[in-house]
Amino acid sequence: METREEQLRKSMVDYGLKLQGGGLVFGRLGNISVRLDEKHMLITPLGSVFTELLPQNIVIVNYYHLTYRLSAKPSSECGLHASIYRARPEANAIIHTHSPNASVLAASGRNLPFVSDDVRKYLGGASRVADYAIQGTKKQNRNALRALTDRNGCFLSSHGTVVFGANIADAFKACKVMEDASAEYIKKEIMYFSGKSEISVRDVFALFAERKNN
Repeated sequence: METREEQLRKSMVDYGLKLQGGGLVFGRLGNISVRLDEKHMLITPLGSVFTELLPQNIVIVNYYHLTYRLSAKPSSECGLHASIYRARPEANAIIHTHSPNASVLAASGRNLPFVSDDVRKYLGGASRVADYAIQGTKKQNRNALRALTDRNGCFLSSHGTVVFGANIADAFKACKVMEDASAEYIKKEIMYFSGKSEISVRDVFALFAERKNN
C-alpha cells in the first residue's frame, strides 16, 4: 500500500502534466509544492520540466530552515513556498506559474478587479499585484504575503503568479481560475478602450503600460 508521501509525489507529477497540458506552464517556468507535515514540504526540483518529472526527484525541504535531503536542489522559489506555509496554515499546496494572460497583468502591475463565483471560491476575491522585488529574495516573499492577505492567490510583479489551496486539486483550480479571469479582464479592457475585438500581445502590453502611467 502506498504511503501518503508516495501519493503526494505522484499527485505532483500528475498535476505538473495538467499544468503543462493546459498551457499554464511553459518549459521550466513553474513549480509545485505540497505540505508534507508540520515542518516539511515536497517541492519540484530546480529547473524541472513537468513532462520529465519523476516522483523520486521531488525534494523534501524543511520549510523553517530550508534544508533539504536530496542531492538535487529544490526550486529557486523554495523560499516563497516556505514563507506561505509558515504564514498560512490552511495552505497545503502551492503553484507558481507564468501563464500567459496572468503574466500580462503581473508585468503591467495591474490588479485583477474582475470577480466571478469561481474567483471568490478559489482565490478569495479580486487578486492583487505584489510590490516588485528581486526573485528569490526575502523581500519578494514578504511582498507576496502582503498581497495574499485574505486571498489564495496574487500576481508577482513582473514575475507571474502564485496560488495555494487546501489540496493540490484546489491549487490547480485556483491557478486556472486566475488565468481565465485574467484573460476575461484583458478582453473587456481591450474592447472598452480600443474598440478592437482582436489585438496582438504587443498591443496588450502597450495598452496596460499606458494605463499604468496615467
